[in-house]
Amino acid sequence: MRSPLLFVALITLPTLAHGALPWKRIIGADTSSLSSADRAKAAKLMGEINNYYGCSDSVATCLTSSPNCLTARHVAGQIVRMVQKGRSAKAIKRAIMLRSKSAHPFRKKSITNNLRQCLGNPKTAKVVIHAFSDFQCPFCQVILPRVEAIARQHADVALCYKNFPTVVHGQGTVVSSWAAVAASLQGKFWEYHALLYKNRRNQSRNSLLSFARAIKLNIEQFLKDFKARKTKKIVAKEKAEGIRLGVKGTPTLFFNGKLYYGRKNTALLLDRIAEERFLRAGKQ
Repeated sequence: MRSPLLFVALITLPTLAHGALPWKRIIGADTSSLSSADRAKAAKLMGEINNYYGCSDSVATCLTSSPNCLTARHVAGQIVRMVQKGRSAKAIKRAIMLRSKSAHPFRKKSITNNLRQCLGNPKTAKVVIHAFSDFQCPFCQVILPRVEAIARQHADVALCYKNFPTVVHGQGTVVSSWAAVAASLQGKFWEYHALLYKNRRNQSRNSLLSFARAIKLNIEQFLKDFKARKTKKIVAKEKAEGIRLGVKGTPTLFFNGKLYYGRKNTALLLDRIAEERFLRAGKQ
């Protein structure tokens, strides 16, 4: 297996004319609707950006000479999508650099699993996503449901939530994490998780109790677990683990122990999952 290239290089050799590119090989983008100007811009960028894994040439050359190189086909798709959105050449090159860094870090991280806070089985899933998150974080409120939906739609993907409360989002965020752990001890973490994000601005202690009633938890047990030392230890240990792993903000995602860089839109998250699948299969 060839070593990954963790950078975007400029190719000085002549690039392929955009009409000569095998556009149908590109994965994850609709190339049929590209304007002539966008097609030329995308082709130029594919000629300038080096493919970071498998075929070691420009993305454009790899599309033509190595039709089975999935890395090149997916990277080309991201380039096309970003061109369609009007992103600058500089922004696109940086995005591909971050993509390569996400897929091929120098070292993978070992992350513990709290199975009560996992969707799917992390022991058997091909792709395990660990999400370090805060229940009062506005970005988490948008991104976590997006990741959850993806995990629910793909049987080979597991999502494990890790509590990473930060006071920057509110003084009560640690308390919300305690409540979520208490719900998890009754097997209803994700139901409670959904209510917390739906009510991000309203997480008073009375509200936390009303959420427990709404999902029909045993209230006496919930209150007992909410106050228990073991609950607070779970949250504290997950926060400490995140700090050890270099988590600096929320949400922070790891895919199979690899820190994810870049935007967290659905297309890129699905791309990251697809890349983990073919890397595990020993493909390019």
